[in-house]
Amino acid sequence: SLFFVLSGFVLALSLRRDDRIFPLKGWAFVLRRLFRIYPTLAINVGLYFVVIALIASYVPIIPVSPFLPSQLVTNLLLKDFPVNPVTWSLMIELVAVPFIFFSYCIARRWGVSGLVVLILLGIVTLFAKVLIFRMLIAEFVFMFFLGMLVAEIWMQKLVSLNKGTARIWIIAGIVVMLSARFVLGYGSKWSLLFEGFASAALIAALVLGPRFTLHDVLEMKPLRFLGRTSYSFYLYHPLALGVFVPTLTLMASPSWLQAHPFLGSAAIAI
Repeated sequence: SLFFVLSGFVLALSLRRDDRIFPLKGWAFVLRRLFRIYPTLAINVGLYFVVIALIASYVPIIPVSPFLPSQLVTNLLLKDFPVNPVTWSLMIELVAVPFIFFSYCIARRWGVSGLVVLILLGIVTLFAKVLIFRMLIAEFVFMFFLGMLVAEIWMQKLVSLNKGTARIWIIAGIVVMLSARFVLGYGSKWSLLFEGFASAALIAALVLGPRFTLHDVLEMKPLRFLGRTSYSFYLYHPLALGVFVPTLTLMASPSWLQAHPFLGSAAIAI
């Protein structure tokens, strides 16, 4: 959820910085997003497919199952995600591109009020019994709009937060983000709603409030490096888990894992 809200925020800034004429700006935005996301995704899915196939063929002691070519094609087309399960979120990012550009146009014409209307419409689609457009984007589109709203407020200098308020927003945002699914249920749409607004509150506190020690931490070189490499890190962590978890199961007997679930889970997490 934070990923989607943050995307709306940074993409709104990107569109604002682009001073080309309107039609060129739209096409450039679409092409930039496509080439930013899809080639890296396609390479990852292909490599994932090959690595698991090689392990299944040449290291049979590690219990992994190779994927079918049809599953590879399905994942590359983003119709389903049998090879790399996290690529569903990149499908959301790609499908969100026209929604983001449309909301940018609304913001240019009607400002904050136009974005607020879009957020309300997005919340309606979140709770709709039938997914509008029959796409998963209907459950997440309001998050992109929330990020764009924070960007619009920041760029227009409409609100500033004092230190106390910003600190409360940061703490509340982190607590709500980390507890919403535990309290409301993992599959609850209410948890998505709370996560979206908590993410927006966290980002807003960082950009609308004064500097904190947290800003210095986020600007440290290791975290900036992680920020630059986070997309690849995100894409490849399921492959690492897909190889490591069966290896761990092999190294530790099932009875030991059953008797020590916390230690096994901690090893996987680390």
